[in-house]
Amino acid sequence: MKKLQILLFLVLIGFNAHALENKIILKIDNDIITSLDIFEEINNLKFFNQNLNNINNEEIYQIGLNSLINYKIKK
Repeated sequence: MKKLQILLFLVLIGFNAHALENKIILKIDNDIITSLDIFEEINNLKFFNQNLNNINNEEIYQIGLNSLINYKIKK
């Protein structure tokens, strides 16, 4: 039983845990834009435009942020 617990512990430690931290980035009127909103917008933009995979992360972040700002202003 002790060996099984040690094995399970080692297996669980071996996995890398990836978590996104949710921060408020901007507030436009009563709407907020969080880091998770930007991450989802980037995924949506990449889904519809495969050429965005060739752009570096900083530029994609700015494109996603600008897209969300435009959406919130139009709303």
